Amino acid sequence: MDKRLVSLHADGSGDVLEATLDKLGEDQLKKFLSDAIRTSVTDPVQLLKAAFAGSPIGKRNGLERRQLLFRHALDCLNDEGRSDKVCGDIVGVLLLEVDSFGVDQLAELCDYFLGKIKAGDVANARCLELFPKVLSTVQWMSNVPVSGDCDGGTMSGVAYKSHVINKICSCKWSSSIVIHLTNMFRDVSMTNDELRFVLEKIVRMFENIELSELPPLIYQLLLLSNKGHKRLALDGLCSFFCKLDRQCAEEQGTDEALQPAMTTELRPTQGTVILHITFAAKQDQELGREFIKTLKSCQQRSSSAVLSPFVLALALSLARIRRFEEPVFEILIAAITRSYRDAERRKASRWAYETTPPVSNIASLLMEVCQLSSWDHVTQGLVQLGFMLMDANAPKSSGFTAQSPQQQACSLGSSILLETFKVHDAVRGDILQQILNRVVVKTTSSVTHYLDLLTLAATHSPQTLLASLPKIREAFDYLSYLPLTSAIGLLRSVQPLMKLSTTLKDSLILVLRKALFSREVESRRVGLAGFLLLLRKLKVMGGCVPCSQASQPWSASQIQVEIHSQVRPSGHEALCLDILGNIRRCMTQQLPIRQMLYEGLYQVLIANPELRTSVLDLLRRQLQLYFVADTSQAAPVLLDSCFTMSNDVAVASEPLGHLLLAVQSCLQRCLRWQESADEDRITADERAVIDTTEKIIVSVVKRLQDCELEDFDLDKSADYSTATSVGAKNHLCAGLVLDIYEAAIEFVFLDSGLSAESGQSLCKLFSVHESLTSVLADKTNAGVKRGRPGTAKSTAHRSLFSLNFLAQFWKALYSDQLPSHQDCLLMLRANTALRRHLLTVTLQYLQQLHSNGHSLLADGKCRENDMEQCATIAKMLLGQFVKAVAQGTMGDASGAELNVANRDKGKTLPSLSLECVCVVMQIMSTSSSERLWLFLDQLESAYESEDPRPASDSDLVAHVSYHIRQIQGFVIDLLTANHEDLGNKDCQTLLQLLQLLSMHLPPESDEFAELYAWAVRVCTERNINDTALVRSFIQLLLKLSEACKASLNVVRRLCRDIHYHLGDVEEDVELEEDSTTFAAVNPRMAAPTVLALVCSHIDAVLDGVNWVIGKAKMSYASPEGVDDSDEQCDRILVENIEQPICQRLVSAVSAANDIVQSAIPPGLSREHILKLCKNLYTTLGAWAKFQLSLYGKQQGNISGAFQKLVTLTGAHLAQEVYSFISYIQLPDNEPVANGGQVTAKKGKKGAKVGKKAAGNGKAVPAHVAREQRAIPALIFAIEQYERFLIQLSKKSKINLMADFKRSTARDFRINGAVLEAALHQQGSDEDEQVDSEELLPADDDSCPAAKKAKGGGGGKGLSSKLARRVVHHKEVEYGSGNEGYNEEDEEEELQLLDAEDGGLVEE
Repeated sequence: MDKRLVSLHADGSGDVLEATLDKLGEDQLKKFLSDAIRTSVTDPVQLLKAAFAGSPIGKRNGLERRQLLFRHALDCLNDEGRSDKVCGDIVGVLLLEVDSFGVDQLAELCDYFLGKIKAGDVANARCLELFPKVLSTVQWMSNVPVSGDCDGGTMSGVAYKSHVINKICSCKWSSSIVIHLTNMFRDVSMTNDELRFVLEKIVRMFENIELSELPPLIYQLLLLSNKGHKRLALDGLCSFFCKLDRQCAEEQGTDEALQPAMTTELRPTQGTVILHITFAAKQDQELGREFIKTLKSCQQRSSSAVLSPFVLALALSLARIRRFEEPVFEILIAAITRSYRDAERRKASRWAYETTPPVSNIASLLMEVCQLSSWDHVTQGLVQLGFMLMDANAPKSSGFTAQSPQQQACSLGSSILLETFKVHDAVRGDILQQILNRVVVKTTSSVTHYLDLLTLAATHSPQTLLASLPKIREAFDYLSYLPLTSAIGLLRSVQPLMKLSTTLKDSLILVLRKALFSREVESRRVGLAGFLLLLRKLKVMGGCVPCSQASQPWSASQIQVEIHSQVRPSGHEALCLDILGNIRRCMTQQLPIRQMLYEGLYQVLIANPELRTSVLDLLRRQLQLYFVADTSQAAPVLLDSCFTMSNDVAVASEPLGHLLLAVQSCLQRCLRWQESADEDRITADERAVIDTTEKIIVSVVKRLQDCELEDFDLDKSADYSTATSVGAKNHLCAGLVLDIYEAAIEFVFLDSGLSAESGQSLCKLFSVHESLTSVLADKTNAGVKRGRPGTAKSTAHRSLFSLNFLAQFWKALYSDQLPSHQDCLLMLRANTALRRHLLTVTLQYLQQLHSNGHSLLADGKCRENDMEQCATIAKMLLGQFVKAVAQGTMGDASGAELNVANRDKGKTLPSLSLECVCVVMQIMSTSSSERLWLFLDQLESAYESEDPRPASDSDLVAHVSYHIRQIQGFVIDLLTANHEDLGNKDCQTLLQLLQLLSMHLPPESDEFAELYAWAVRVCTERNINDTALVRSFIQLLLKLSEACKASLNVVRRLCRDIHYHLGDVEEDVELEEDSTTFAAVNPRMAAPTVLALVCSHIDAVLDGVNWVIGKAKMSYASPEGVDDSDEQCDRILVENIEQPICQRLVSAVSAANDIVQSAIPPGLSREHILKLCKNLYTTLGAWAKFQLSLYGKQQGNISGAFQKLVTLTGAHLAQEVYSFISYIQLPDNEPVANGGQVTAKKGKKGAKVGKKAAGNGKAVPAHVAREQRAIPALIFAIEQYERFLIQLSKKSKINLMADFKRSTARDFRINGAVLEAALHQQGSDEDEQVDSEELLPADDDSCPAAKKAKGGGGGKGLSSKLARRVVHHKEVEYGSGNEGYNEEDEEEELQLLDAEDGGLVEE
């Protein structure tokens, strides 16, 4: 029968076909259609066409049959296992027949689809392809019947379509049909609101979908978002995956066994989704721009939201598109820097710590992305991000400084690159190339962070870098053009590769040899530094290299076979000898090169002991050129040979002191080796070199003891000025002699064994050194003009003593107990000048180490041995300071030391010792916690205290607390000492130590609370008269208070003390003495010392409040589609911050209220107060504006705390600020009485002063001009704050302006002095003087005075030109009022003043 129906339709027999279909029952027709679709014996498409052709629309049974066929075909399509081709053909037929249905049939079809969706009975997405067509058709219908809840009613087609979409999105979706529905909605025409409703439903369904099903769903979602609301889709995606990332991190923290399974499934899903979004963004640029907006909004709300693994990976993937590269990296870098800054703020302020949510560990988030080897599309973005972080946050110096947010961001960039280098093979070459490019190109800025990264990479996988040898060899070609520090750092970084590649070693040697023969001095220094580095690293094992071979010339051809045939340490002998032969020619080059050679050869001998004899013989031969063997001559060296003449100017060519120091240092090493070595291991050549060198050094030292200045052609009366050629040569010669004597002193101390004879020798040597130093100092100071001491400092001699000598000297002087050494040590301890000089040199050396990160004589790197020597020095000097404090002998008993100290900036030997300890503490406190722990543990033995030391296994906090207790005792002892000036200076250093140690205490710990309580107690009980010491105490107190206390009680008490000691601006006010708290704040210290510190601290407090307000604003600017309750947003709720902010501002207002009532003397203190008041009102305005913005979001609510704050500012602060403005504007700063009015007597005096100033035309003092510029800014801030309060009053229906009163400080006032001067310039009669009452402010009572001034001019008013000149003498810079005030009185006054010719005004 089915075939007959198809044939009838093909023959065009419509009537017969219709009659045949009428005879068939519904079940038969369904069976025919089902069999045709299932077996395909009969073409189902032709059968459907025949059935529809035989069912005319005009007949009832035909229409019913069409509807039956349509619904049965849909049922068949929904069955699984149907051929896609057959289903597609059937859908095509059904689509053509939809237009033939009436409104009732279309409504029934819609109900059919709704039923399927609600039941989740959609096995084949083909059936849903008809739904968009049905909705599109019904949209144009009118009076569509509605079933269900609206049964019996009708709707328009558009409304019915919206009704159906709402029904679909309101019902529960089965997870199996979400993708099908998303695909279906792409073909449905929807309004903006309908589309938003659908997208929100799909986003909410993410949590019910399996992770493996998410990528196809998100792909369909992105296609659907092409209609609009891309931002909503992206925000939903980011929010969902951020939540999953957070759950994954939490599970990893609780149970590490669960983490791999979830991560294994989540990361591939995220990677596929990122690929879908990136592909879509390439096709649709608008999608990428919307993601940038999403990224910005996330960055403003919370940095952790931007740096979550999914969002970060998506951003880096999109950054590969050129259009989005710059904005993406700008946002990421800003988010990273902001995160570190926020963490620093929370650490420094207890109030910020308690008010704001914690900051996520962004380093761990980024490291997680770096470790994902499957996300190849993110790798290149990670590399670029790492280098951009390092470029933007390059370290400014290489010294020992605390980690700033910029340095932390730079370290994070280095960690990203290193982790990426380890995990991803594909980008290793790119990372290496970019590092080398930056090292070569950035010749004017620091590249130490890039070199450190290169060192870590080479240490981690040197074999990997061997694949990039051509790039490294290319970088070597630019080696001679690099700065010295960069060149040494580069060579040190690639040093591990030298052991693996002889080719690279050969290339480097050729480059260094070319640099050594360069015309440029810097290139030669680079070549020499490279050779010295190779000598230190190429270890020679076995027997010592014969010195006879070292003196012979070598060539590369002689060592070629040995280099390539052996890579064992024993094979380095020939290469080292070749290098020594190359650098021998440096002994005839310029002074800096020779100096570097002498300093470096000693380091070579330490690192490569087998070269000891060769190095010693090389130095000995050079020294013999200047050694005078004839003992009849007093001077043992030829100084004239150390200079050359250039254009009649003497130029030093040989650093003889450095040469002598290098020879004696190497000699001591060789002598110690000779004593410990077996006799059969020492060759005759080695013994001869050592003996000859020792004889030369001993001869030089002995003859130096008996020399006088005249033996070196130096006389006390000679010219040492650098302005003349003779004086310049004498100055250079004197410096050379000082270097020689310092080298001799170091040799005698380290080599003689501290015998009595050596003690005498040391004293004799230093006596000559001291006399020459005093001659140079006297001559230099005599030649320096008075008031310009900087010239003397520029010619100061740099000491040649090594850090090792200084450490050994102080250790022997203060801890050596051997009886045989006591005679020598007693002589050294009695020589105060020697100790003072060495203490000064030690302090300079340590300061250089702290600021530059390396010592004076080092090769640009701080060695571990230097840190150990610093610890030894600190221990010895601290012990001496402790003894001096315990014995009360801060100066010498005879008073000589105290007199010397008074001449030398008031520093005694204990004071200098303490400064050295403080510098070492600064170095150690910025190093690692382990090193600081060891240093503090070692330092504890220097204290003579009954307080038990912490156990050896105690943590760092216990050691820090112990040192703090000892230092606190020293401070109390020094505050009660006899020599207050010297004790005060030491107290400042001790307080600096306390501040350094407090950085390593947790602010919430009991130890920190004890330190804070001690600082409060000292400031309360001690009346200190030293300005610098009071400043140090108040700074420490404010810093500790901010770190451990959320309130501002200390600040408020300080302000009350300032108010009491300075007095009130109103002379009739008497302050109670019982109101004072801190004895350290006295009338002498209140202003400007304490006042400036308090104002600065309150400004910092207000800055922190503004920061919290800004974070709250960003938190409430949540974009669409993001769940505000999500913890990832780190949202700051108003109810959580309103009370803390109001309390903080109330405290600041109370403190400012006391300050502005104080009678501040003229100067910078007034500017500080005006600036403080302006910042305070700006912050108050920002807080009021934020409260106003909440009403725009229907979340506004005026709390009692805010009302209290407003009342305090209106009823108290505002009036006092206006009185303070009037006070500082008075000519002689008389106290203001009667609310800003000036008495007649004082007004007359002010008029005379003004007249004199106007008549003489004197310029206004600078501080007055600055105050005048600051007052308008303050008035504007007040007006802005009151403007927001007026608007807030209207929104909240609460009168917040009830306590605000109008002040004359913002009105016009008549300037009687200027008016009188102007009248005199016009030739007015003497009897027409201006009455002094005209100085009253321009309120209602001042108008008659203005009229009197006008009538006094003989009936003639001032000309308009004169009036303009008088007005411009003092221009009006304030605002004239506020919104909300009654301005009618003010306008009447202005009109009255304009009508009168004499109405001259000033501020």
